[in-house]
Amino acid sequence: MLPATCGSSYSGATVAYSGATVAPFSHMFDDGLRLRFAGGYGGDTHEGYRHAGHKAELASFKGRMTFADILVGYLKRFGPLTSKGFVGASAIRHDITPLDPSNPLQGLDYGPKVVLELWLNMGSDAWSSVDLNWTSAHQTYASRVRTGYRVLDEVSVGLRPALMATRSIRMPGAARSSAKSRRGVRFPSLVALLVNSSRMP
Repeated sequence: MLPATCGSSYSGATVAYSGATVAPFSHMFDDGLRLRFAGGYGGDTHEGYRHAGHKAELASFKGRMTFADILVGYLKRFGPLTSKGFVGASAIRHDITPLDPSNPLQGLDYGPKVVLELWLNMGSDAWSSVDLNWTSAHQTYASRVRTGYRVLDEVSVGLRPALMATRSIRMPGAARSSAKSRRGVRFPSLVALLVNSSRMP
């Protein structure tokens, strides 16, 4: 079993998630079936216009997002490239306080989820990875690119830009709860110097 826990705070948003990937019939880093369970929380504060009747008033909002995933997949190695694909189900709940009648991104939604993860070893010390996922729950999708250099056996230093989005709403990070209901996405400020595990997640 390979557990994973992460937390961060930036741009008025807080994100935390935890999960585990299990290889029931093989070693964790060998080809074979994978089972994954994950859950998380995101919260943010923001300002936007709250529509009440024919009036629009500037208001301060607190957004909260929780999610849970259950996935089944397969790991396959192709020389220096390791690929993992998962399918399963995701449930996502968005809550905004005070209630914003004009914001469609509220309440619980659930649906199928697909995930693709690629990890490339570039020589003995450098590596890169790409993670892509989509779920019909609130039409949420995300991508993450990481690249690093091993400075210790289990520790790398590198960069991690990310893009996260959901239908008609822009949000910082994973707390996707904005009162500004504008179609589109943006890159949150996640490009930073990070310390990552040197092994494939």
